[in-house]
Amino acid sequence: SAGMATFMILGDICTRRCPFCDVAHGRPLAPDEEEPAHLAHTIAKLKLRYVVIT
Repeated sequence: SAGMATFMILGDICTRRCPFCDVAHGRPLAPDEEEPAHLAHTIAKLKLRYVVIT
């Protein structure tokens, strides 16, 4: 309802082991070539005004 959201791209596995982060670590899968289009569609569908992509 506030028009804001944060999206994590490139999967749910990170190559780092940051002590403050609760993201699984390991070897990530290959990037999804359709992810930018899917994300753009989702942002438009939700009518978001501000987006953080991490």
